[in-house]
Amino acid sequence: MAETPDSSPVNDELPDSTEHDELEDSAGEQPADDGSAEQAGAQDSAATGAEDPRRNFVWQLVAGLAGGIVAVGPVAVGLYTFLLNPFKRQRPPRNFDQGSAEGATSEYRIAPLAALPADGMPRRFAVIADKTDGWNFTPSQPIGAIYVARQPSVDGQPEQVVALHATCPHAGCTVSFDIDTDAFLCPCHNSSFAKDGAKKDLAGRTNPSPRALDELKVNQAKLDSDGEIWIEFVNYYTGRASMIAKR
Repeated sequence: MAETPDSSPVNDELPDSTEHDELEDSAGEQPADDGSAEQAGAQDSAATGAEDPRRNFVWQLVAGLAGGIVAVGPVAVGLYTFLLNPFKRQRPPRNFDQGSAEGATSEYRIAPLAALPADGMPRRFAVIADKTDGWNFTPSQPIGAIYVARQPSVDGQPEQVVALHATCPHAGCTVSFDIDTDAFLCPCHNSSFAKDGAKKDLAGRTNPSPRALDELKVNQAKLDSDGEIWIEFVNYYTGRASMIAKR
């Protein structure tokens, strides 16, 4: 009698239906996962692209404002100086005192009394002041020159000084003191003056000056109290016999 082949080996080779179904499900789900990743990447790219223009706009706005401030600042300062500065109250010079009493004159500090030689030799000083000319303000500029000399004390009186304008009254040249002739000499037209400013005729020279050197007023009160020389500096017209102040 022939033997019937065992069917168990055949059954072992057949794939289990459950496992087959799971494999098919896995194969079908894989494309869906790939599509979700691509879609998420596209959304991220779109969001980043939308934020870039906004970010660039903010930076451009900030840069524009900063540039505007830098450009407008100097212009505003220039306009302020050009338009408003002439109407501002000008500062007086540091060595200037107008006084508070009625009729007080304008005075300038020249030097301490100790700066003058005790022998009465005249010493030349520049009158320094802050100049205001139209729109311009220039500090510490020479506005003239004077000669100052000590005067000997008489009968116990306070020591005094004499201040003379350095401008020759003839034509406006600047005089210098000559030790050999003990006189002020004008280099332009041979005018000559004594130590006290009076006209002085020298041999071989013709003195064309219409008057003596212009004497300037010294504040004796400040000289006595502080030992400081303050003078009223005034320019006078030249070529005239009398002293007429320029205004």
